[in-house]
Amino acid sequence: MAPTPTPRFRMSTPSTVSSSCPSSSASYLSLLTPTPTVVATPVWTCSTGNGLPDDCYDVPSGVLLEEHTRVAWVASWSRMIPVSDERFLGLDQLGRLASPHPEIVFKALIKVIRFIRQTHQAMTSVCAQQTKYDASLRSKAVLAYQGLKSLMNISEAVIAPHPDNLFAVLRMFNHFWDMFSFAEAEFFPFVAGLFVENYKSFAAMFYRILGVLTSVVRRTFEALEVWMSNHADEIPLDVGVHDITKYVTLHITLLSEHGVLLKSALNVSHGTREASAGAAGAENLESLMAAALLSHLEKTLERISKWYQFSGLQWLFLVNNMNFILLEKVVAEKFGDDWLLKRWSILEIYISRYLDVSWTPVVSCLRMESRVILGCFNKQPAISAFNIKFETTYATQMTWQIEDPQLRKHMREAVIEAIIPTYCSYLEKHKGKQTKFLQYTPKELKDLLSELFEG
Repeated sequence: MAPTPTPRFRMSTPSTVSSSCPSSSASYLSLLTPTPTVVATPVWTCSTGNGLPDDCYDVPSGVLLEEHTRVAWVASWSRMIPVSDERFLGLDQLGRLASPHPEIVFKALIKVIRFIRQTHQAMTSVCAQQTKYDASLRSKAVLAYQGLKSLMNISEAVIAPHPDNLFAVLRMFNHFWDMFSFAEAEFFPFVAGLFVENYKSFAAMFYRILGVLTSVVRRTFEALEVWMSNHADEIPLDVGVHDITKYVTLHITLLSEHGVLLKSALNVSHGTREASAGAAGAENLESLMAAALLSHLEKTLERISKWYQFSGLQWLFLVNNMNFILLEKVVAEKFGDDWLLKRWSILEIYISRYLDVSWTPVVSCLRMESRVILGCFNKQPAISAFNIKFETTYATQMTWQIEDPQLRKHMREAVIEAIIPTYCSYLEKHKGKQTKFLQYTPKELKDLLSELFEG
């Protein structure tokens, strides 16, 4: 595999800008390195009904998604201790899977996962003791069989999709398949003589359950895209990395860890488990899903940027978010060089547009020998117009923020490169003139610009 392309900005930036106004400056080719971020909690709009309270928790949430995934993992692999009052999975418990409250759905999913594992363990225990057949073993077999029957009710259940709960659904799918595969191969043949019921009818319900879970997985991705689109119509709170960006990149990271389970859920057909094709196929499917999410995220961020009053803020918002996406480890690992190079080029375009709309108007003042004030014949020196425009722009942008320190450093250098050389050239050309209008030395300007983007 070709090495990951080196992210770099192609604009020239001086390492130092002194009052002596050097005629040329060294260009930089600096790597951007990822920095830790704090995942915030965006709002998930959920409807209520069926007499349920309307205090839905605010999700999707990056923090909650991580915690849900961790709990689902523990529920999948830890040793489960049977609970006496949870012997059978009741219809009332399955009804919770349709709740508009994602937290209620998650708790119900974990309960189902536990019950699946307990039922699997019960069947395994019965089959391991089949040489010691007695009334006690028959009783245990009946209980395991009744547990399996109660699980078949999932074939008629409605499971509300929600991005935070995706990975619990995938775990449930995995354990359900393992349990039923064991039942077909070992448990059903053993209990064939114990029951009048035709256990083969379970197979049809089993595949209906797989269909239910597959549908939930697909609708979960649709729900995530709808959530992103809905947020594009909300005014952003600041210019930093948006909660949508943080959440989607975390979702993609978790997808990369659940690629095989995702393939199982989406590619089961004709009674076969196509996930057995291996990790390569799973990785390809997961990459396609991740690429689709990122594409939708990019479009959403562009729509959100239109809410900003200042065009400079629009481009800075896109700079912050594209930079965050590209510095995510999973993005660098999952997407090809062409994809990465294209996005780094887009980031450079965003930076260039920001400079054009924010600082080019400031520098253009110095390229005019004089300016007419309010249509009068009085002439305003270019340096005076520059001072006014610079101070207005600087005061506005002092409240703007770039979270990533490396990006903040490079953006400052880019602004300095856009301002200082032209300013120095103007001072050299008008040496000894208009001194009463001179308010800043080049070093003072550089020091001011070096304080930008702290927020």
